[in-house]
Amino acid sequence: MGIIWVNYLIVVGMIAVGLGAMALWYILKRPKPRYFLYGACLWAIAIGAKYAMDYTISGPFQTMVYMSVSLLTFYVIMSLYVGLRTGLFESGFTYLVVKYTGLSRMDFNETVALGIGFGGIEAIFLGVQAINSINQVVVPLDTIHILLPIWERFFTLFCHVFATVLVVYAVKLKDLRWLLISIVFKTVIDGAIPMFSYFYRYETIFGPGMNYTYAIESYVAMMGIISILGLYRIAKKYGGGIPDAPKAGNADPGN
Repeated sequence: MGIIWVNYLIVVGMIAVGLGAMALWYILKRPKPRYFLYGACLWAIAIGAKYAMDYTISGPFQTMVYMSVSLLTFYVIMSLYVGLRTGLFESGFTYLVVKYTGLSRMDFNETVALGIGFGGIEAIFLGVQAINSINQVVVPLDTIHILLPIWERFFTLFCHVFATVLVVYAVKLKDLRWLLISIVFKTVIDGAIPMFSYFYRYETIFGPGMNYTYAIESYVAMMGIISILGLYRIAKKYGGGIPDAPKAGNADPGN
């Protein structure tokens, strides 16, 4: 059986999202490369904590809930569990690190670099991880199956950057509301996946198969677009390279 080389465009594309974002932001804004590395380290620690939960308490907790409630209630509870786990570990841990280190002095462009490092290393890791699955595919994938994972990583990267900027924003403004928004934002992103699984795999009115994938990827794109708009607003108000923008760290008047 020969290797289906075209399928590896998925790997190339996902890795390109991570590396390309770092390269482009460095070319445009010249942040110190260490901020990309810091972001990657924050991701590794947060993911390590999530994996530790999955190998210890997540399995027994899922079994207990499944045996105790209806199927829909089970999915609601697991959605909250999965989402809050992501929000608390990724945004919560980042907040602690930023608050108690020199990272609290980052400007907007450096903060974006931190977020790109966070989301970029995830795109690279998942791209490399996808090789094992692609090795099992014995036919060429069609264009949509190749593009969707790249599409997902592209928009998810913006979500990571936005959530990271919100965390740093919370530290600079000494306002935990922005940390809460970051946690809720990531909770909503990850927590929606189990619910999609319920409605598209168990509720036949929606239908299985690619409908499930299209729904998830459309949702990810929507959250990515929200992230882009949010980043623009923060950059405009608190100093992100836009002329005459207020200096990052000024108190938010609440408007």
